[in-house]
Amino acid sequence: MCRKESSITDIALDSGYETPSAFHKAFVQHFGESPSDFRKKNRAEIFPAQQLFIQHKEKMVMEPKIVEREPKRALCVRATGPYSQSAQEAWGGLCAFAMPRGLFEQPGAEAIGVSYDDPETADPDTLRYDACITVADDVEAEGNAQIQTIEGGKYAVFLHEGPYENLTHTYQGIYGQWVPENSAKLRDLPCFEIYLNAPGEVPPEELKTEIYIPIE
Repeated sequence: MCRKESSITDIALDSGYETPSAFHKAFVQHFGESPSDFRKKNRAEIFPAQQLFIQHKEKMVMEPKIVEREPKRALCVRATGPYSQSAQEAWGGLCAFAMPRGLFEQPGAEAIGVSYDDPETADPDTLRYDACITVADDVEAEGNAQIQTIEGGKYAVFLHEGPYENLTHTYQGIYGQWVPENSAKLRDLPCFEIYLNAPGEVPPEELKTEIYIPIE
């Protein structure tokens, strides 16, 4: 925690940034204004880096691939609450619907998770998570499973290897390091994850998850 009278340079260095300019870029990307303007408006007594979702204490190797995706039709089940809970609930609901119908075995099917809210700033009970599987046009929604579109366009794709519990660390590297260092402009869309394998197939350390960040 940093007191209000601390200089912005001190705050940047205390938060793990190598230069004040890197902190400035990340702050503007997240809040839409500079740290000094934020302070002048008395919108906060502190600059808690853990709330910004942009803190990083160690340098990560961030080498995404840039892709253009077509929109995908998907069958989704939504759950609300802390992501560790809502993800499990949503996938339980989706699997109950999709597995008996063989949807996971369809050619080209993608298992996708969509997180809509920042867990560092939103009330944990309000976090929205959709468990999705891409489907053909003849698959219809039923019960709590709904059809929606996973938007296409340009994405930066990062590969996370290891347990899902460590995804937060990768996201911190993306938004706290890669985005500001590359002056990346984000589109107003939720990021999403594509799960390349599943916990029942491989041990946690071998799980592979692609993180799709929508960029301009």
